[in-house]
Amino acid sequence: MDYYTLRKLVLRIAERIKGERILDIKGNNRLVELKLKTASLLFSFDPEKAGLFLTERRLVEGEDHFSRSLKRFIKGLRIRDISVVEGDRLVRLSFLRVDPLGRQKSLVLVYEILGRFLNLILIEEGIIKLARRGMETENRVVVPGRKYFEPKRVFSNSFNLPFVNNAIAEEINKRGLEAIKEELFSSNFWVYDGKIYPYNVGGMAKRFEGDVLEHFLKDFLKYMEDRELRDRKAGIISLLKGRMKKLKSDVEKISKNMPKEEEVERYHLFGTALLTYANNVVEYTNGKYKLPNPYTGEIIEIPIVDDMDPVRLANYYFTKHSTSKRSLEAARKRLEEKREELGYLEDLIWQVENVSSIQDIYPIEEILGDLGLIKCSRVKREVTPCSLYYTFDFGRYKVFVGKNSKGNDYVTFRLAVGEDLWFHVKDYPGAHVVMKCFDKVEESDIERVAGIALYFSKLRDTLKGDVDYTFVKNVKRLGRILGRVLYTDYKTLRVKVYNPFEGGDHD
Repeated sequence: MDYYTLRKLVLRIAERIKGERILDIKGNNRLVELKLKTASLLFSFDPEKAGLFLTERRLVEGEDHFSRSLKRFIKGLRIRDISVVEGDRLVRLSFLRVDPLGRQKSLVLVYEILGRFLNLILIEEGIIKLARRGMETENRVVVPGRKYFEPKRVFSNSFNLPFVNNAIAEEINKRGLEAIKEELFSSNFWVYDGKIYPYNVGGMAKRFEGDVLEHFLKDFLKYMEDRELRDRKAGIISLLKGRMKKLKSDVEKISKNMPKEEEVERYHLFGTALLTYANNVVEYTNGKYKLPNPYTGEIIEIPIVDDMDPVRLANYYFTKHSTSKRSLEAARKRLEEKREELGYLEDLIWQVENVSSIQDIYPIEEILGDLGLIKCSRVKREVTPCSLYYTFDFGRYKVFVGKNSKGNDYVTFRLAVGEDLWFHVKDYPGAHVVMKCFDKVEESDIERVAGIALYFSKLRDTLKGDVDYTFVKNVKRLGRILGRVLYTDYKTLRVKVYNPFEGGDHD
């Protein structure tokens, strides 16, 4: 029996028997039967027909040693739950019993379907009490008194995924996932007896009842999307951190090599002193003129270059002052640009870390393409509004929250109008939050939206934080970097974090 067939079957059985009391237990060499009030639960130990069945017929009359021993433990107990171990053909029935001292004990009956190796094991508080089939091998020990360990996964294939059984893996390996994806989506394949067949093969017009492909698709595609999202996020963060490392190195080099402001001003002082006292320069030693500082009167030493006279030397230092001043201004501008980009990349890393779906990563990849950090061919994806921002409806007002830099720009400069309120966490990476009011709002409403801005920021895990807010008309784009803004005439609130997903309608 396939894992997904078993899972679907157990879900149906659980609806019928959860909470039922075990009235009796029968067994022979091929079946164990748990008799309930309205039906019987059968565990098959026939390798050709392994599985779990619910029937209203009484199929087993006698008892064997295992069923008699099992009866001593679980007869009269209610079935608390029945489930399948995720990704494996192990069925677990759980019970709760009270010992003579009044202590509650957790009991679990595990039905293992391992190909030809079938077993039924009773476990109390993690220790094996009974086993229909005991075993002692290098890989596993199943005997009373020993701790219970689940067997290794039975689905072994190159995908190494618990939800891909051998039949599916074999078909995918043979034909390739892309080659059969369209057929998988249209459910043109079905599984029977551990093999995949095209739909309607052999005159069978009906799909196999325990179709596994719908489950496979759901789990496999979810897994692939999660893995792709995880890999993309890791790749982008690595790329951004690499870029930040380069920027920090550039900042260090620029800071080290840029002219010092006091040095630039000293050149101007030298030129001014030389022109002021050009006709009175008489004292010089070791290749330096000694002249009074024209502003303070303090004696300063001015290096002589190429035996220039005072006037020529003054022009030399004025030229050097102008050149150094331009170099200093250019270096400061480069430093400002580098530091601004560093702050922006730190903001982008925060955005990437908080992405929860593959669709939300596309706008960020577009931004990276626009910045030239990745090739544009990698980012040609459809970007929908839902991948740009969240919407929260609180009746008298709506709140729009940017999911990324592109979304921040969208909610601030396209969705909002001048009199809407705009929020952002103070001095930390965070989302642009816009409050669009349809009626009069209270101070508590503004504090709630400020709490939302705190929730969608790097300070989410703090109890309280500072949030700035102002009218949208006071927010202006800053430079060419998307999502960077300059805002004025703002107020600051100290607020608690507010999770909008726990209040208000959202999409």
